[in-house]
Amino acid sequence: MKLARYCFIVLLVGLISSCEVKDIQLVELESVKVLNVNKRNIDGILNIKLENPNAFGVKVKSADFEIWANNAVVGKAKLTDPFKIESNSTQSYPVHLSGDLSNAISGGIGSIVGLLMGKEPTMRIKGKLKASSFLITKTVEIDEQTDIPISSFIR
Repeated sequence: MKLARYCFIVLLVGLISSCEVKDIQLVELESVKVLNVNKRNIDGILNIKLENPNAFGVKVKSADFEIWANNAVVGKAKLTDPFKIESNSTQSYPVHLSGDLSNAISGGIGSIVGLLMGKEPTMRIKGKLKASSFLITKTVEIDEQTDIPISSFIR
């Protein structure tokens, strides 16, 4: 009986350790929707397309970011609603964020000047994201930059 348990444990450890975990890729920032703005805070939804090449889903539990617009920090944001990234998929997810706009004026002026010159604004998100799958939790450093299509602001 002990031999059977030992063999089972060795087999289980071998199966788990042979699993290759691939990075989830940000395919595209599809749109930005502002839900609420006041003097210091903003709430909104980023619709992002993510590719998960793994055979298991991942639940994003929390995230804290610095938001940059055209190389200037405009504020900080937090994930307000956890969400699950489906296994073996490439699909869009609405990511609900709540942000502090304490530095928005300095970054906003640069964005407006860029728009007037015909340039699409550049958005950079830098921070940490906490995700889990089964009993494993991992904190991941995020530093992503993308151009935001002007059409995403017009609805």
